[in-house]
Amino acid sequence: SPPGWLRTNPLPPAARSRRARPPTMVTPENAQWARRVAKPWRVVFVIYTVALVTGTHWPKLNLADAPVTDKQIHLFAFGGLTVLLWSTRWLPAGGWLVGLAAAVFGVLDEITQAIPGLHRHASIEDLLINELGVVTALAWIWALRPIGGPPNRLRLAYRSFTLSELALRPSAWVSLVMGVGLPAIVVGAWLLLGPDGGEPSSGGSLWLAGVVLGAVGAAFLIVTGLRRRREAARRDDRPCFACGGSCRGPSFDQGGWGRCPTCGTVIHRGQWTAAPRLRPLWLVQAMGLAAREALIRLVIMLVAFWVGVVVILPDGLTITPNTVFAAALGGIALAGALAVGAYRSAEAQLHDEQAVRCRRCRNDLHVTPAEQGIGRCDECECPFVRVSDGSD
Repeated sequence: SPPGWLRTNPLPPAARSRRARPPTMVTPENAQWARRVAKPWRVVFVIYTVALVTGTHWPKLNLADAPVTDKQIHLFAFGGLTVLLWSTRWLPAGGWLVGLAAAVFGVLDEITQAIPGLHRHASIEDLLINELGVVTALAWIWALRPIGGPPNRLRLAYRSFTLSELALRPSAWVSLVMGVGLPAIVVGAWLLLGPDGGEPSSGGSLWLAGVVLGAVGAAFLIVTGLRRRREAARRDDRPCFACGGSCRGPSFDQGGWGRCPTCGTVIHRGQWTAAPRLRPLWLVQAMGLAAREALIRLVIMLVAFWVGVVVILPDGLTITPNTVFAAALGGIALAGALAVGAYRSAEAQLHDEQAVRCRRCRNDLHVTPAEQGIGRCDECECPFVRVSDGSD
């Protein structure tokens, strides 16, 4: 259920609809752009998959002295595989085929470790953690999916388009590798070669956890900074989100709709409007809703997990503490995905109601006019986008 300030100020039908979409067209230029955007991710996926298969099938590989267990490595490795497979766009973006393919790969990868001569063995525990990594990655893909009605989806479309453009810029990859990749390579080499005197005094596991969290945080800050700078630089050019061409020339109707002169895709004048920063109080309320929803869903998942363990696992199979710890990490990651998904849902409602209530001062905008789909609040001059669903 939405927070109180949304329950007392219901949205119009077009903004409330979770299935409402701005009209789009599929053209050859769109398909070509999608293939071009996916190309670097396909290269990364192939390299990653080769490295993963090599690591899981390396003869007599021993990680006994590493600060992490093989179960933790399986969790993150197959989670990363799922995310990269989804980024390649080889499979439909809905996610379930990506999850199925990654799950089947996890099964085959584990079974083939029993090939004679590799001196490895297949493990049911490893297989379960592989699948948990896939499920966790799918949960994050779900949590970060486009959400909300047309106004919020226009806002998210610009972000998605900018990230796709950054993926095509070598300078962006260099910045990311320099900020995150080099430390990750050092940590990975240290794990494979063993501590050998280099083990931090604070403990290997805690030190590695700090490095991983630091790398994730650094990646987020780097990508966010690059994205915001790119968005500001391209806003005046009005890029088409389908083909990347400039849309400064076309005219728009009173509802703000037009067509890209390059590929003919339907565009909206408000898709390049910068969203204002939301007030901290509203974000705190959204976070409270997210925490509550995530807790409820996490309890349901934990109950289902333990019931599944009791019913599905064969009699006599013991679960090691390393497996339990890896499963706990997966549960925390799942809870985080649920919380993020609930938070983004509450945030989307704020942006969806922008045409009826100002996002900055909460002024009533029902009668405030919008010229070609864009208007400004009478009180604070905050811009808003009014997306017509074609019924008026």
